[in-house]
Amino acid sequence: MFNKKLILFLIILLTGCSNLNIKKISILEQQKLFVQLDNFKNSLKTNSINDFDSFFNNDIKTQYTLKELKKIDFSEVRFFYSKPLFKNNIATNIIGFNSFDRVFYFDLTYQFKKDNWIIINIKEIRR
Repeated sequence: MFNKKLILFLIILLTGCSNLNIKKISILEQQKLFVQLDNFKNSLKTNSINDFDSFFNNDIKTQYTLKELKKIDFSEVRFFYSKPLFKNNIATNIIGFNSFDRVFYFDLTYQFKKDNWIIINIKEIRR
């Protein structure tokens, strides 16, 4: 009987403490993502490719994506995005690039790090 109570107590204790490190994102921090998306859009329109580095995580996959983006002329491309969905310090949304008669969609995942939203994952969506 004592073992059952001890196990039940430990389960309740560990379950209750497992969510202590989750940080809630404030409205101000959410607004920073909207501002950052507008800055990203303006950087694309003016081909200010050097400004892209601050938007991306510093890992091999995103650096390769950044290298490929720098090869494209975005001056004639329309850029649009959906409203981001926020969960803890992660946000996701879909962006689209419209060039002539083609539209390319990407699913982006952002993480809030060091008072800034960083793109940590890009996945192309086939439609």
